[in-house]
Amino acid sequence: MGCGGSGQSVSASVASVAGVAQISGATLTHWMPIEAHIIYSEKPSAPPPAGVMPDPPEYTACIAFLAKYLKQSEPSEVTGASALKRACEKQYRELKAITLNTLIGWYWIIGQGEALGVKVTPTEVRERLTAVNKRLFATAADFENYLRWTSETLSDMMFRSRVQLFESRIREKTLAEAKRASTIKSQKQKQEVLNRLSENLSPAQHWVTKTTCSPGYVVSSCAEYKGSLPPGLPD
Repeated sequence: MGCGGSGQSVSASVASVAGVAQISGATLTHWMPIEAHIIYSEKPSAPPPAGVMPDPPEYTACIAFLAKYLKQSEPSEVTGASALKRACEKQYRELKAITLNTLIGWYWIIGQGEALGVKVTPTEVRERLTAVNKRLFATAADFENYLRWTSETLSDMMFRSRVQLFESRIREKTLAEAKRASTIKSQKQKQEVLNRLSENLSPAQHWVTKTTCSPGYVVSSCAEYKGSLPPGLPD
């Protein structure tokens, strides 16, 4: 099932990960242009062209962007305005699904970490972000440009750093458990530990049952999803 539009308020929850977070329409709307800009250029060196983020309902900027892109890359594929608008509509639906799946996946990682007893402090998050910025950006101005050109905020980067810390600490705990499992003589007990390790590293099967989505926002991470894709993959 695709991730179509609905008449819901942007402040209403469009997805919920039980015990972890509610994702509002406003949050999804905020992250969609970020996802679009990063897909276009993961580390931009200039502002993204207008239209990289599809602009419903008329998609004027997106149509102009696609027409220029196709003309430059594959002249034989340039089509009329109606076909380009349909392509923009498709891009918007796919971007919406990808972004919502990404947000849900991040909250799965946080939920999984909390279930394992992982703790992440605001100070640790700031320290990680500072370390990453020093590695990726030569100057403060480069970082400011990155935020501006991807539509991100400092709070967004802090949130991503928090998720990354949870992810690395889950991996550390899993490796420690794997080392312990290697010393277990009972095959049954060893298998039980290995099964838990598998869930720690790939929690989708566990968390998808705890993830509910509103009509019009059902993606493959949602319990309501009836498609053929594995949990957590955009459709």
